[in-house]
Amino acid sequence: MKEKLPPKKTDPLRSEMINNVAYLRVPQEIIPWEEALTFAQDVRSALIALDSQNPSGWVIDLRASYGGGMWASLVALWPLLPNQECAGYFLSPNQDPQPWGPIEHESQGVCSLEPYTLKNKNPALAVLTGKNTNSAGEAITIAFRGIKNVKSFGHDTQGSSTGNGQFYLLDQRKIALNTSIMADRNQTPYGGKISPDVPFQGNYDHLFDGRLLEDYNLSQDTLVQKAMECVQKAMEWIQNPDVKLTATAQLRKLEL
Repeated sequence: MKEKLPPKKTDPLRSEMINNVAYLRVPQEIIPWEEALTFAQDVRSALIALDSQNPSGWVIDLRASYGGGMWASLVALWPLLPNQECAGYFLSPNQDPQPWGPIEHESQGVCSLEPYTLKNKNPALAVLTGKNTNSAGEAITIAFRGIKNVKSFGHDTQGSSTGNGQFYLLDQRKIALNTSIMADRNQTPYGGKISPDVPFQGNYDHLFDGRLLEDYNLSQDTLVQKAMECVQKAMEWIQNPDVKLTATAQLRKLEL
């Protein structure tokens, strides 16, 4: 008789300092809409607590961001993004590109947080993705695309980087259909799987079965450790502009 696994739970928010690098895991945002503000406050509070320790760089782990809503996560992480209103675009046939970001969402009073400025306004940042990074998680991934000093690591995402429209049926039930694809701040289109800058050949699926994420040892997570190494090296390059390495050479040195 096959062993029955315990019910899968929403993976917890996790934050800690590792060798002076801030690690922040953003979980799946499937919550009642009225609790979006609490979710955003929790993520933002974790971010501020890490920033108070003056980290040299950041690792944002989106491997457990399975989908759901995107706005609370985007608002909470906004201090890590360049100071502009647009994080990406929705591209639809026969329509102009529609910019998206937290600003218009905050204006609706749904998920508004006080502005916050990082101590280090130009940090090196690594984004971790995996095959479970899906939909809303892919939107956050895209929000970090096209930004200097940001590199992504891991596996291809699941492939739902699209925008939905809601439509009413004759019996008043609603149906959500894909009506657009997502693009980054430079209007580079996606719509499917998003490949990381630095692919990882290892397998960490056992860490994401809903049972081991609570307290697994990050020091045993090869991808996290490689991302930390990248962030620390990147900060050295940022702080020492005389070091002349091409982007290709940098990536070769950081191959996993």
